This record gives sequence, structure tokens and C-alpha cells, in this order.
Amino acid sequence: MKKIPKHFRWFLILMVGLLAIDLFTKYFFYDLQLGSKISFIQPMFNLGISRSMKVPGFVSIGIGWISLLLFILIYHKKYISWVLAALLIAGTLGNMVDRIWLGGVRDFLTVGNWFPVFNFADILLNVWILSYFWKEFFTWKNKTKH
Repeated sequence: MKKIPKHFRWFLILMVGLLAIDLFTKYFFYDLQLGSKISFIQPMFNLGISRSMKVPGFVSIGIGWISLLLFILIYHKKYISWVLAALLIAGTLGNMVDRIWLGGVRDFLTVGNWFPVFNFADILLNVWILSYFWKEFFTWKNKTKH
């Protein structure tokens, strides 16, 4: 029997932990509205991919499953680190759980009236995007010097 790599265990722990934080914050701030007295927390139910765009549920869920399979493939091929894979998968699962059970995503954070409402899963996905492009830019830059 093949031994499970140590980093895979940490990947699962990090991914499940981040997913739990996302689901807990959505419940705490959106469902219970305990954070509504804080100025930057404005609970909102988001039915579409963006704030006003409605998308049929099966399309959103299908895109989510395809994305998850692609993320796992990208991780398996070692294009990204296990930490980035955990961020990506936890963020996607967090929003997909909402879409499956609630038909939309619970958003509750905003920077002001000029910025879209978002949640913890969106933060994870944006950190992944920035980290990935940062890594790719500097990897490309270092490869061209040799």
C-alpha cells in the first residue's frame, strides 16, 4: 500500500480548515447578522456570478465541479503548490456549497459603496490568483535571465 505524502495531510487539514472558516463566517455574519453593527459588514444574498447577473443553478454548479476537477489536475501535475491548491479548492467549495444548498452565495463584507460585496471564500480565491500570477511572473523573469 502506497504511503500518503505528509504534505497531502497538511493540504487536507488546511483546505478543510479554510472551508470551515468560510462556512462559519457566512453563518455568523449573514444568517445570524451578528456583524451588521460593524460598518464594513453588510449581509447580502448573491444569486449570480456577479452582483446582478442571474445564472441558472445547474450552470453554476457545473462550472464549480469542472473547476474543482481542473484544480485537482493542476495540483496533481505539480503546476501549483499544495498551499495554493488548498486556497483554491476551499474557496471554490465554500461558494459551491452555498449555491447547492441555498441557490446563491452569502456575501457580507464590503469596503464601501463602490466595491462589490464579498465573503471569505472570495478572499481565498483572490489570494490564490495574486499568488499564482506573482509566482508565474517571477518564474518567467528568472527563466529569461539564464
